[in-house]
Amino acid sequence: MAGKLLLNFLLGSSLCVAMASAQIPTAGSPMAIANTAYYRAANSYSSLTFKIPNCLQTIDQNVDQIMIVARKNTEAPVPEITTDTSFPAGVYVVDKFAVPPCNLGSNMDSVYRLGANAKSLPTCVSVPQPPTVITECNPPLANGTQYRVNAILYVGQLAVKQLGWSDSASTISTRMSRDDIPLPPGGRSGGMIVITVILTVLMALLIVILVGAILSSRK
Repeated sequence: MAGKLLLNFLLGSSLCVAMASAQIPTAGSPMAIANTAYYRAANSYSSLTFKIPNCLQTIDQNVDQIMIVARKNTEAPVPEITTDTSFPAGVYVVDKFAVPPCNLGSNMDSVYRLGANAKSLPTCVSVPQPPTVITECNPPLANGTQYRVNAILYVGQLAVKQLGWSDSASTISTRMSRDDIPLPPGGRSGGMIVITVILTVLMALLIVILVGAILSSRK
């Protein structure tokens, strides 16, 4: 009887250890909406641009991949992520890719644009696929809707840290006019691009006319 109790205790302890090991520690460095000084379209009609914390290797020097997950911020509280194979309802896997290199001394951030792939399926499955076969599921976002993102860091196929849920960020509710279309970096608008193209064409025509005039004067 005593031996049976001891065996049950050991089995229970090992199960608790296994469950604890499945918990993904939180690094406490969540992604945030990108700096609007460089990315005027950080909040747009159908996408949100989030900054990836610089030099994730300081969290764990061996991290080599990052998985982005997202959810609509329509329910409270924000769900807790405990494993990378079973997510709460409403949380979907967006993408998994190599960790950006450290970019110390630069003003440019490593960013990820949520809602950037118009060719993605209109809805993403909440239950993630195995890490080895994850494909991008990043369709345009709903307008006027709040979203949160989280990121899980990997060493090989082992999830070692999560950054934690970001603050909620909202897409805008109306489309921007053509003249207000910003293209990061630098915040150039659609109108500026049109003007630049026109000036370039005019300059080319002037050069052609000048060359033609020089050649005619030599005859």
